[in-house]
Amino acid sequence: MARDDAKKRSEMMAREWWKSKSTMQPINKFVTLGVLDNQELGGWRTPMGESFLDPRPGEIVVFEDFF
Repeated sequence: MARDDAKKRSEMMAREWWKSKSTMQPINKFVTLGVLDNQELGGWRTPMGESFLDPRPGEIVVFEDFF
């Protein structure tokens, strides 16, 4: 049952989201501008390789356009 639910969620997300194109370069620009702490201190990560948003426990999703 759980496997079926996970498959349905994955299919729905694939229809609703596009794969992220975000890279380290624009995010590091926010670090240079003082908007974000560096990666080691802030603990942020890029979503490279993720087909849809899948935050880990304790993470929040923020879009570049927010900044």
